[in-house]
Amino acid sequence: VPAYAYAHSNGLFAGISLEGSIVGCRPDVNAKFYGKAVDAQDLLFEHIQRRPLAARPLYDALDEAMSLEVPKKGFRPMK
Repeated sequence: VPAYAYAHSNGLFAGISLEGSIVGCRPDVNAKFYGKAVDAQDLLFEHIQRRPLAARPLYDALDEAMSLEVPKKGFRPMK
């Protein structure tokens, strides 16, 4: 959705924006959910015996994302 703004002023303006995110593992939460200690690599690459039903939407989204072709000069295409 485009957003338009107009301003007329005299003087000086300086602005800065910093953004970031962190992806981390929570072994305690994984152990509680799966009933045993598992690491993220085992979860993502199916080294666990079966996928819990509660995690089906996550695994479906990961499977779909991993099946998309990646262009040589760009990012994964968006639908």
